[in-house]
Amino acid sequence: MESHTSLIILGCATFAAVLLGLFVNIWLFASIITSREIRVRMRNQIICSILILHLLEIVFMQSITFFKTIDILWVMEWPLFKTCYYLDYSLSMSLIETVISDYLIVIVCAIFLAQLLEFDPATRLTPVTLRLGKLAFLSFPWVLGLIAIPVSLELIAVKDYPCVKIDTSKHYVFCVIYTILPICLSIMLISAALLLRWRRFRLGPLTVQNNTGVQQMGLGAEIDNPLAYIAAVAVCVLCEIVSIFIIFEASSGHSRGVYFNTAAQILAQSRLVLLPFVWLFLRDIRERVKTWRIWHGTGPAPGVDLSVTYNYGDENTGFEL
Repeated sequence: MESHTSLIILGCATFAAVLLGLFVNIWLFASIITSREIRVRMRNQIICSILILHLLEIVFMQSITFFKTIDILWVMEWPLFKTCYYLDYSLSMSLIETVISDYLIVIVCAIFLAQLLEFDPATRLTPVTLRLGKLAFLSFPWVLGLIAIPVSLELIAVKDYPCVKIDTSKHYVFCVIYTILPICLSIMLISAALLLRWRRFRLGPLTVQNNTGVQQMGLGAEIDNPLAYIAAVAVCVLCEIVSIFIIFEASSGHSRGVYFNTAAQILAQSRLVLLPFVWLFLRDIRERVKTWRIWHGTGPAPGVDLSVTYNYGDENTGFEL
């Protein structure tokens, strides 16, 4: 009975996460991508990459988890081969998503630090090199997750086992390289940025003026709100701690109770919903989300008058855009 109730709770939570996650991630992604002024900034391109990752996880992971839960509740049992397929698939997908997301957060924190340092790549790099550098930053987490994770899982998996079973000693090394390392890098970068911001705050207003290269790297005329980056790192750290705990609990065969495991799974997948709201601390994204509506497209917000009057001698000609 306890297991049946926990499955119902997990199914409802997963269904809510799928619906809410789809809505907030699609809405934020569409509001950014439909504004050229906002989407050209590298920081926002990284955020769009994170949103795409969330949508892929919702479609290919959370939706399958929901239907798996419904299937179990319907037939009240699952064959061994179905369980193995699901465990193999969920473990691989969750690790891939985790690695990509964590390293994207590292890049976002690095951009914030570069913003505070007023780093100008345009003065040091050619336009071609600058574009290649942006492409490398955008693609590195995806290449690492989609290639390195499957290869690593194949190396650390126990052979001749019906399901994926990871050698415990190798799994510790795996977590250090692919999970703990990017989290530590993010914490170090955001700590350095906060220290630098505190030191500069005493010297005057935090602005980046007349710096075209910094603008191309995703930095605006004002320093970003650090709460966005602090909250993003905090959400990732919390979800990673829970995810690592779930994986080690499953691999060791121990369990702390059905309800505890259900709560841990719900908390681990909360990143899909929490991170999009974190980016609303950034002023340009927040203002864009406030004014953008799907039925208005990229047009002006309601109430904005774009009438232009041209003067030709004594005549006034009104032209409505």
